[in-house]
Amino acid sequence: IAHNCLILKRYSEACEFFGQLLAQLNNKPVDLQECRITSIPTLHKEFAEALFNCDRWDDCLVVCEKILKQETVSNTLSKTLFSQDKAKLDTGKTLIDIMLCKAVVLKELQRPIEANECYESILDAINNNYSESSGEQTNLDEPQQKKQKREKGPTEQHLENYIEMQKFKALTLNKQSLLLSSLGRKKEALLLLTQSISCEPDCLKYRFNHTKLLFDMGMDDVARKDWLKFRRIDQTTSSSDSKENFKLKDLPEDDEDRDLYLQMDSLALSRLSAKS
Repeated sequence: IAHNCLILKRYSEACEFFGQLLAQLNNKPVDLQECRITSIPTLHKEFAEALFNCDRWDDCLVVCEKILKQETVSNTLSKTLFSQDKAKLDTGKTLIDIMLCKAVVLKELQRPIEANECYESILDAINNNYSESSGEQTNLDEPQQKKQKREKGPTEQHLENYIEMQKFKALTLNKQSLLLSSLGRKKEALLLLTQSISCEPDCLKYRFNHTKLLFDMGMDDVARKDWLKFRRIDQTTSSSDSKENFKLKDLPEDDEDRDLYLQMDSLALSRLSAKS
C-alpha cells in the first residue's frame, strides 16, 4: 500500500504506511522475501522520498540518517566494481540515493556545509570503489583472470557497473555544483560541472547547467560556442559562423526541461546573430 501510494504521488498516505511498516519490522523481524520487500535500505529510500515530497525535512533527515548508521555507502560499495554481486551493488546505489536525498534536505534546512560534506562523502566512496576494485583486479594471478574470462566472457558486467557509478558521480557533481553556485562559489561550481559533463557527455541537463553558469559568469562567448557545439547536427561548408549555418538536434518531447533547452538554443543563437 505504501509503495502504491508513493507511485500515485499520494505522499502523505505513503508516509503513514511506510511509518507503520518500519515500526512493525522493528518490533518483529520477518522474512523480507516472503513479504516481497526488496530490502530495508529500499524501504528507507522510499519512505524518505515520501517525506521529502511532503516537505517534512526533519523527519526525512531522521529516516536517512537511521539507515546510513546501519549501512555505509563506502563499506557496501567496497570492491564491487569488478564484482558479480549485483545485490551488493544495488544496495550501494540505493544508499547513494539516500545520501543524495540527505544532502538536499540539509540544504533545505539551511545547513549547506553539512550538505556539501555529504556530497564529498559520496564522491569519496565512489572513487575509493574505483581504486579498491582496480587494485583487486590487478592483483589477480593469471590463471584466475583466464578463469574469469571463460566463465563470464568479456567484462560486460564490469562495464555496466562502471557506467552506473559514472552516472552517480555525474549526478552528485551536478547537485554539488548547484549548491556551491547558490553560495556564490561559482568558480568551484563550474569546475564540478565540467567534471560532471566529462562523466556523462551526452546529458542535456548537466550541459544546460554548465552553459547557464558560463552565461551567469559573463563568459558569453564560451557559453554560446559550447552549447551550439553540443546541440548542432552539422555545420555548412560556409566559413560564416551565422545562425543560418546551424542545424540543431531534436529534443526529446517528454523531457520536463525541454522548454529550458529551447530557451537556451534561442539565447545562444541570438548571441551568435548579435556577434555576427
